Amino acid sequence: MEVSRVGSTGTVTYPQVVSQVKGEVAQAMSKDQMVQILNFMLYQQSGLSLKLVRIATENFLKAQMNLMA
Repeated sequence: MEVSRVGSTGTVTYPQVVSQVKGEVAQAMSKDQMVQILNFMLYQQSGLSLKLVRIATENFLKAQMNLMA
């Protein structure tokens, strides 16, 4: 985007942006696409949860061993 001119008060005016695509209507995602995205998000979230549980368990067991020693 280019600056068309700078006013005397320091304000910048920009030219109006004309839509490059005319006549096309933006479509929402299909139900299948939404389900795929939600499944992927759930998969990623559960993977992170499992990693956190594994780390917490390891730390807990190490702390228990240090107390016994």
